[in-house]
Amino acid sequence: MRQAMNYAADRKSIVDKIFGGFATLARGQMISSAVLGFNPSLDDYPFDMAKAKSLVAEAKGAGIPVDTNMELVVQKGRFPRDVELGESLVAAWNDAGLKVKLRAVERAQYVDLLWGTQAAGFKDKANLTQVLHGNELLDASRSFEAWLQTGGRGSLFSDADLDKMVKDGAAESDIKKREQIFQQAFKRAHDEAGLVVIATLDFLWGMSKNVEWQLRADDLVRFNEVKLTN
Repeated sequence: MRQAMNYAADRKSIVDKIFGGFATLARGQMISSAVLGFNPSLDDYPFDMAKAKSLVAEAKGAGIPVDTNMELVVQKGRFPRDVELGESLVAAWNDAGLKVKLRAVERAQYVDLLWGTQAAGFKDKANLTQVLHGNELLDASRSFEAWLQTGGRGSLFSDADLDKMVKDGAAESDIKKREQIFQQAFKRAHDEAGLVVIATLDFLWGMSKNVEWQLRADDLVRFNEVKLTN
């Protein structure tokens, strides 16, 4: 089922038509190439609706309740065209044979659904959430612990082998070995279709002609690095 949802996502069209080309395909992982642990050998699931439909039909034949009603929860205003992205994914998954509805909500309600907080009266997290993930620490451990590790704050995924890789990587102080372990972990997460990753959004800045400043990989703006020219 997770593989079917990945095959149904037309990532290239999403980048070109929804984001106007201002995004980079994710290469099968939820971090950019600037983050320690990025695996350059991975690639996205190819868009193959026929394959997606076949996998859903196979799951249905095996007794999996593919007609279960699901919601994709989207936070309105989180990033440009976030609702349009959600609409595109929902349409694709329904075309593949699933039953998914879009639920676009404000920030406070989104947080309750994302984390499963008791304040909103939900005992469990939403079964599908659209997330904009940032990794300003530039280390893959943050991404795994939050979204792919068993019991992670935002994780709905559980895999014992992946958990061990993440634990070993987080404990490794040798940078090269740490990178290799996290690269293997991303391959595992990709093979198990733990997430449907789409793209890395480009950072867009407007800067005056009398300002000198270079964009940082971690997206931080330090004003002591900004200089005024004549």
